[in-house]
Amino acid sequence: MKPTAGGRGLIQDRVLIVRSGLGAGIEQGAEHEIKQTVDIDRGKGTLYNNRVNFNEILKPGVTAEKTETVSEKNTASALGSGGLAVYGTPAMIALMEKTALSAVGPLLPPDLSTVGTELSVKHLAATPLGMKVTARAQLLSVDGKALMFKVEAFDEAGKIGDGTHGRFIIENERFLAKTQAKKAPH
Repeated sequence: MKPTAGGRGLIQDRVLIVRSGLGAGIEQGAEHEIKQTVDIDRGKGTLYNNRVNFNEILKPGVTAEKTETVSEKNTASALGSGGLAVYGTPAMIALMEKTALSAVGPLLPPDLSTVGTELSVKHLAATPLGMKVTARAQLLSVDGKALMFKVEAFDEAGKIGDGTHGRFIIENERFLAKTQAKKAPH
């Protein structure tokens, strides 16, 4: 048995065991375990990610919630998306993205993550300073490495936003290397 990169999982007899607290639908402080048979890159402890069946790791229906308070920092006027001191659309979208990430992040092997690829969101109502905003994300579908979420946001008075959000599963090191390669002279 050996730890994986990042220390979030163990590889034992070609089975990846990921232990995490605060996963989607997991109560705070609770711990869950996911076992997935994977092909291991010789001696490196990394995964051949194209052979992982994400439909077995990530199940539609997985949900998460995140809450923040409207402050001067996340208003439309502070973010440049409007001129008033009300909760800004960019802040709501960022909270929805963070929530979707938190729904699946703890369920993935430690060398994988997700990146946002698509948003279709409506901001339905304004929220004043001092109110709490809660975003909810529910995984709707898994298509290979493509994930689709239903996202919603609520303040203490009711629904303020809804839509869909797409994310894509990436291998962290490979993604960063490809991104850094953009800086190389052509």
